[in-house]
Amino acid sequence: MEENLFLGVTEYKVYYNLLNAEGEMPVSQIAESLINAASHHAYRLGVGFNNLIKNNHTWVLARMAIEMKRYPKAEETLVIETWIEGFNKVFTTRNMRLLTSEGEELGFCRTIWSVIDYNTREAQDLMQYRDIPRLINDKPCPIEKPGRIPAVIDEDAEIYKVRYSDLDINRHMTSSKYIEHMLDRFSLETFDNKRVGRFEIQYINEALYDDEIKILKQKTKEGEYITEMKNSDGNTLCKSRIIFI
Repeated sequence: MEENLFLGVTEYKVYYNLLNAEGEMPVSQIAESLINAASHHAYRLGVGFNNLIKNNHTWVLARMAIEMKRYPKAEETLVIETWIEGFNKVFTTRNMRLLTSEGEELGFCRTIWSVIDYNTREAQDLMQYRDIPRLINDKPCPIEKPGRIPAVIDEDAEIYKVRYSDLDINRHMTSSKYIEHMLDRFSLETFDNKRVGRFEIQYINEALYDDEIKILKQKTKEGEYITEMKNSDGNTLCKSRIIFI
């Protein structure tokens, strides 16, 4: 599918090995595909990882909100459109639309990104990438922006130790792994009877190799939960809001 600089388009064939127990592409895999689509578009814009790393910089995802009408199934082609919505010194906002190759609209996503120094982990001034503001696209995204997620109260947190397979090129837990571990707090029966209508996540600190982390879960209202991941020092690593329908 044709791609221009204002609208990135990436296609994925959904194979059986990508499916979950319900025969659908899971939220974590959706998130990974969205991140890859964003990375591909950033590369096309000349601000991909390959260019930023020359200045010892890298992109980090701060927030993500995904809303799905339905999830892709085997042998379907997932098409992801992505575009830049806004830009300032600290953050850039990027939206996505998910659809099939036949044009059926599956869902939408909103994301917020920043750039950090690879070694010091300090935030960088995005104004040094002066071409990005010229590529802002006013294409609408109908879902709510990621909101504030409160702290979680949980007397029965699960413990998990970060392993090698959890890590990405930045040597901290990869974005999709946070999602997997948070969704693992729910039973198989939950996913057999309901689906995730909206998944919202806020990344705060990095989970590193060999960290012993607590994964907390709290029901806030019918069908809605918040989760929180903390390290052994009590620092919050990330939070999520999950709405089942």
